[in-house]
Amino acid sequence: MRVLFSVLLGLLLAARLPAGPTYGADAPSESATPQAPAGSERVQTLKLPAGSSLYSKAHFSNDALRLAAIVETGLDRSICVWNVSNGELLAHHKHKMDSGRELCDVFFNSRDELITEDMHGRGFDPPTRFFRRNPISGVELGKLHVAHILSAGPVLIRQARAIAIASENTVEIFDDTLIGKRRSIPCKNISSLAAAPDGKRLAIGTSRGEVLFLNLENDKLSDPIKIGKQGLWQIVWSGDGALFTTIADDGRLSTLRTDGSMQASTTDKAPLPIGCAFTKDNTEMVIVGSDRNLTLLSAADHSVRATRKVDKKCYVSLSRDGKYLVIESAKGELIITSAELKSRDAD
Repeated sequence: MRVLFSVLLGLLLAARLPAGPTYGADAPSESATPQAPAGSERVQTLKLPAGSSLYSKAHFSNDALRLAAIVETGLDRSICVWNVSNGELLAHHKHKMDSGRELCDVFFNSRDELITEDMHGRGFDPPTRFFRRNPISGVELGKLHVAHILSAGPVLIRQARAIAIASENTVEIFDDTLIGKRRSIPCKNISSLAAAPDGKRLAIGTSRGEVLFLNLENDKLSDPIKIGKQGLWQIVWSGDGALFTTIADDGRLSTLRTDGSMQASTTDKAPLPIGCAFTKDNTEMVIVGSDRNLTLLSAADHSVRATRKVDKKCYVSLSRDGKYLVIESAKGELIITSAELKSRDAD
């Protein structure tokens, strides 16, 4: 299920990441952000390798000038890295599936090196391995083996330059160079993870409809906050860390304050939400529905502010800050466009 939702959601963690040595530590740099031409929603078009389709979610580098993703060609998967400024394919690292390694995900660490995730071995749910690579040459710089099956993650903890992963009953945190000691924190029924913007807390969703906060400075868990009866497969923080929104297995959308008090909850969403991101001012949320259309909701009461129909029969993925869409077109392209919705567009 984790891989399925990653494919549907894609790119929620990526766009307008700031320049500098720390991953998301400072305010986004406008000069490093892909800019749409005047009067146009389109920012850039990236060509996929011939005969390929997007397999994984994709991520921008810290300066937002590169985009990395895993593509699938027949039975093989490859790592692709593009220059967002001119659309050039900078690297195409091929991996044959018959080698026993099944590529699952790729993202940039705080040093703009690639971290790839794969399942290594045969049989049902083989172990996971992470590799650190040079984004252009593909040369391996480090690796980490995980014996257990992942139920959530990987999630970047920006300020700490760390990565969090989880099995059903354990959270593990390690340096994003894949070097050094791993910390393990017991926690039951884990189904989702999300790092707070300040890098000091990790929100943990459970299959029992609860959220707990892990204090990353002392590894202590808070008391659980009950959201509902269904499992929580996604948690999204507002940019200021004052709010967080959960999406449950039944599509229930809940926005809460960090003290656990409910701000808004919506149970009658149709189609089901498959992606969510807060806008820059943290007062609204852009929701991607299972029909690939967009809805702008008030974070205060979930009232509909605007809607937009995306006329593409393909993947639609939303950036973490709600500013960009990445659309995989039928022509073998990745199209980066504006995701901004205005109230006058509301039905």
